[in-house]
Amino acid sequence: MLGTLLALSSAPAEAASAATAPAGFVRTSVAAAASASRHATSLIATPLLQAPVYVGRVSGAHAASGAGEIASQATTSARTDSIDCSRPHAVFVTSGAFEGFHFRVLSASARGITVDALGFDLAQILAPGDRFEVRPLHTFRTLFGATAGAVAFTASPDAARADQLLVLRDGSWRAYWFTGSAWRRAGSAADAGDDVILPQDGIVVYRRATCAVDVRFIGDAPATDAVVSMPVGTVSAVANPFPTDTSIAAFGFETVSGWRCGAEATHADQVQVCSDNTWRTFWHDGQQWKSAGGTSLDTTVPAGSAMIVVRKGGDAPNPFALIPRPYDL
Repeated sequence: MLGTLLALSSAPAEAASAATAPAGFVRTSVAAAASASRHATSLIATPLLQAPVYVGRVSGAHAASGAGEIASQATTSARTDSIDCSRPHAVFVTSGAFEGFHFRVLSASARGITVDALGFDLAQILAPGDRFEVRPLHTFRTLFGATAGAVAFTASPDAARADQLLVLRDGSWRAYWFTGSAWRRAGSAADAGDDVILPQDGIVVYRRATCAVDVRFIGDAPATDAVVSMPVGTVSAVANPFPTDTSIAAFGFETVSGWRCGAEATHADQVQVCSDNTWRTFWHDGQQWKSAGGTSLDTTVPAGSAMIVVRKGGDAPNPFALIPRPYDL
């Protein structure tokens, strides 16, 4: 079961922002294992953002050593050099032609904000006056907690006995678990609590315990359409980016550049969802969405959940998909 509650806050999201933000929580349930020797699989994600620490308008943008630098005019009293770059942040573009995009912050100074530009020339895509916000990015610590009483998942120093959370990075799955006192990533003895969870990340959960558990996400609802990356020839774990239940058809994946339709799933790009530990595969035949059970235009991807998107090889110059925001603010 999933629950969603959004409320308009009467206070600023943070001192850096003078505007109110639609805020609340989303609750999702992680399925129980059938037995202690067999894990259950769930797909979860957070559609909610941390509060902004800086709000501004672009006054200029240019390339900077393979990255991009944004000069800004603040719309509040905050300064760009006040951004704490020891924590992961991103610039979220909230108006203009590239509204919905976000760029990881690399550094910040009084001169401006340097970001990972994702290969774009920011001078060509950001116009003076475009609005943006700088928000902290979620980490395992901020999203799921870092103490035995706060983390909902089964903990153990032994990864094989703990619930495992899998995140896709650079085409490979990274496995994380909570030891009871710290987050760990497979292959590393370092504390992984500050490893980033990006806004579009879908998280695969392997649940070891024989009881279900609820996970609650708290934060601001996105105020723009969502832009997600789904390159051809890859598998992507993609969050439902909004705090509302949404049908697969409403995402409009079939309109993405290079999306491959087909009469059979084996010849088409696929969207895979997992509900109650059961996987289902969907594809578009050129006219409608289908599944093994027949036409599925109304298949729901609940708030707080995610999808696996499998794209076949081919030529698609634009890997980004625009997902319309399904609500008004």
